[in-house]
Amino acid sequence: MLTKDTRQFVKSRIAHATNAELLVIKDGLRELLRHPIAVDRELFRDTKKLIREIDQEIEARYDIHLIEKRRAAEKKQPASASVVPLRNPSGVGA
Repeated sequence: MLTKDTRQFVKSRIAHATNAELLVIKDGLRELLRHPIAVDRELFRDTKKLIREIDQEIEARYDIHLIEKRRAAEKKQPASASVVPLRNPSGVGA
């Protein structure tokens, strides 16, 4: 079982770490799961939760990156002019 202080420290690191640091933390937690001490069900459960939180943080950051990239691309493109056909395609009217 992870103590409350340990859990808060790891969550704080998750919030402020770079993506590379998140991957290192995630690797360390996975290594902990392979250790014989991981027989403790509570420790195993808490560690798995932290790994899921890291995965969610990485996905959220990637989603934000894609949104920012799309917005930057939209700002660079000039507004397109609307195309109005000169003839009525159905042949009626005009």
